[in-house]
Amino acid sequence: IINISSIAGLKAFPSVGLYCTSKPALQMLSQVMAMEVASDNIRVNLICPPVVEDTELSVPIFGEENVSEFYDNMRPLHPLDRNGKPKDVTEAAFFLASEESSWITGITLNVDGGRHLATNRSSL
Repeated sequence: IINISSIAGLKAFPSVGLYCTSKPALQMLSQVMAMEVASDNIRVNLICPPVVEDTELSVPIFGEENVSEFYDNMRPLHPLDRNGKPKDVTEAAFFLASEESSWITGITLNVDGGRHLATNRSSL
């Protein structure tokens, strides 16, 4: 089982408090589930991405005229100096679903280019 959450459960983001507070609940649920189903050889892990480029959510959230500017402003906030793509998240999910991760359960995997390490204040 691979649950998808958000780095919003790891960092505080202004104006989305309810969204941010729901994400740690999914992390805890994933850990509890991992313990409950481990004896059946079922693994449960959680992936926490930030907003990634090239998704259908971008335009409704940011507006078509603002999407490019939003991602241009986000890029420097990632220590790896690039925004994520859906492929970055899916490749992590494929790994967690594979036999190569057969001894991994109950983890939270930040697939975010280091974004969870960076401040939310652009002036710092």
